[in-house]
Amino acid sequence: MLLTVGTSLALGLAVVGVVLHVVSGERDPINLHVFGAGVGSGFRSVRVVFQRAIAGDAMGIMQLSALALIATPFARVLFALVAFAIKKDRLYTLVAAIVLLGLALGLTGLVE
Repeated sequence: MLLTVGTSLALGLAVVGVVLHVVSGERDPINLHVFGAGVGSGFRSVRVVFQRAIAGDAMGIMQLSALALIATPFARVLFALVAFAIKKDRLYTLVAAIVLLGLALGLTGLVE
């Protein structure tokens, strides 16, 4: 259920961001062939993304959508880790911790 809610939230945010972008009348096209093109250097921190999204900025909301999509599997594995730890299942707690570490390393770019 967590994966469904997280993905649905990300999709909803993306739709809201796109609608706001279109309604705003901004005609500056975004180059989707280059990662990060059109976003600018203003979105280099999660704090800035949240601030811009709360302010109603279309690009901020779309960036928040991407963050929600990235955070969904992290939350799922974290919840599994906590559940296994509560049940005192050491093997699956260790496996979940290794998977969580792998996700974190992959996100930082240290592991491809």
